Amino acid sequence: MKVDVYKYLYLEVSSVGKRAEVQTALDHCEPDKIPLDIGGTCCSSLHRLCYQNLRKHWGMPEDTEEELLSVVMQTILPKKDFMDRIGASCWNIPLHEPSNWQLAIEENETEKWFVDEFGITWKMPKSQGLYFDLSSTPLLQVPDEKLYDFPWPDTADPLRVKGIRATAQKILQQQDRALIVGPSVPPNLLETFTWLHGFEEGYATLISNPKRSELILEKLTHLKIALWENILDEIGDIIDVVFEGDDLGGQNGPLISPALYRKSIKPWHAKLFAAIKKKTAAKILLHSCGSIYELLPDIIETGVDAINPVHLSAKNMEPEKLKRDFGDDLTFWGGGCDPQEILPHGSPQQVKDAVKKSIDTLAPGGGFVFGAVHNIQPDVPIQNIEALLEVYDMYSIPNGAA
Repeated sequence: MKVDVYKYLYLEVSSVGKRAEVQTALDHCEPDKIPLDIGGTCCSSLHRLCYQNLRKHWGMPEDTEEELLSVVMQTILPKKDFMDRIGASCWNIPLHEPSNWQLAIEENETEKWFVDEFGITWKMPKSQGLYFDLSSTPLLQVPDEKLYDFPWPDTADPLRVKGIRATAQKILQQQDRALIVGPSVPPNLLETFTWLHGFEEGYATLISNPKRSELILEKLTHLKIALWENILDEIGDIIDVVFEGDDLGGQNGPLISPALYRKSIKPWHAKLFAAIKKKTAAKILLHSCGSIYELLPDIIETGVDAINPVHLSAKNMEPEKLKRDFGDDLTFWGGGCDPQEILPHGSPQQVKDAVKKSIDTLAPGGGFVFGAVHNIQPDVPIQNIEALLEVYDMYSIPNGAA
């Protein structure tokens, strides 16, 4: 498969419409309308309860066959009627469970839990629980010499991608939306590394035991490359966006120093993204929460084309600063409204003002896909969600209101 051949196909699908608008924005040109992503990835959707509340409020029937983009985060893959209602520009192509693992949620009187493909246990309280949290860490007691014997997931299992080409082609025939694919196993490198050890022990190991760290990160990278080859051999010529993730930032700065990122994580990111780009002309969208301004020059060098969620309320993540310093190299995917204060706790007018400011700052010159910053949560008032969508629709036409 030669990239230069189907790159042409990728660009010539259509000159108008939602899919073309996403492609145009990713090429750093101003589309006819700013694309909207709500529901396109597991980190740019809605919590299932928020989704069902909106459906009820809008007089839509309950979605009785929920499909989750993330079980841990309880984020939904919305149905087509909902995506049509909000004018979403993107559609996610989900994968299948492998032959040697199936999701099995167990419960008792107080909590629910499941064990993922790595043997990590995740738990959620039954009373007022909204998400599954990390509960057990399978590598914590595994010595270095036993790591090769650990039961790693089989990411090359063809069952994971069975039928996804037919699914993608059907969506392209029936809907005018950009196609996104983003596997959940393993979901990331640094995060999975810390999940396997526990957060404190994971970060400590990254510094104190570089040999063990390199062995595990190399294994995770090879697992991800095998999975992406599995996926992209099926649909690499027809998708628009490859969704990757690795939470690298906290509220006030990177979770690890730029120097440690360059030494321990960046080489594996670069290897992974290079392998992906050998298989597809689709753009690479990297999700990373938090303050990652200091890491962005290195992230760009790894081959990333776009970042999500554009965490506006984190330190050094002001949209003006990001657009000025990195707007020529990165598409900003998200960044619609501060999710920590304004969207859940502000007035509808404050939401409208914040959305307009984000559009005015990030949209000029292209390189912007509008969305809420991360998933919209159940505590966000419906009036604020409607305010966000109202102003997006009003100002999503470049050079003025619609």
